[in-house]
Amino acid sequence: MRAKNITQADLPALMAFLHRRGVRGYVTFNTLVFTNELADATDYLRTIIASGVDAAIVQDVGICRLIRELSPDFPIHASTQMTVTSAAGRAVRARPRRATRRAGAGEFTEGDQRDPGGAGLLL
Repeated sequence: MRAKNITQADLPALMAFLHRRGVRGYVTFNTLVFTNELADATDYLRTIIASGVDAAIVQDVGICRLIRELSPDFPIHASTQMTVTSAAGRAVRARPRRATRRAGAGEFTEGDQRDPGGAGLLL
């Protein structure tokens, strides 16, 4: 984890605090993960999932795949930084790793933002 504002040790108590007050908590994982960072990323994702985080906002498609391996039902929100900028790009990722939410890149028109059936971005 590169950010130092909230540690992995802080996350379970923070999520409990938020949930007691009826507030959702999301973790932004808007970084590309390099091979030498994969073990740390896996450890951090396990902490995120176990801590009761409501969803992860993710840029790296590889991290989406890793989340699905760790927890098939954990909510993933596709970040605008994912840089999927076309319907063709979405189609390439048409596998069972659906993001529960997505925000398309600024290059999308309003019509482009919609997937067939409104099912969400395919990762």
